Amino acid sequence: METWRVPEQVKLSWRCWGDSCVCYHHGTGDTHLFKQPYISILEQLQNQAMSVEDICAFLQQQGMESIDEEVRELIEIFLKELLRLSIIEKVEG
Repeated sequence: METWRVPEQVKLSWRCWGDSCVCYHHGTGDTHLFKQPYISILEQLQNQAMSVEDICAFLQQQGMESIDEEVRELIEIFLKELLRLSIIEKVEG
């Protein structure tokens, strides 16, 4: 099972308004705009490595009632984009 996390060396700064946040990546100098629930997922990945299944369970704990295949696909797309942006890494093992 693949798991993902924000590496310890990656420093992110946040500024939030309502359900939107701007995230500044100190290592790349890039700024990214995120909305919920993606903000919560990224915050969790700063604290621990998580699989897609872990993320789905977390979202259900946060009140998302239905986790279907479409939601899983969106999570996978989000993780691939974060990897492309050098915000997260895949954890081996």
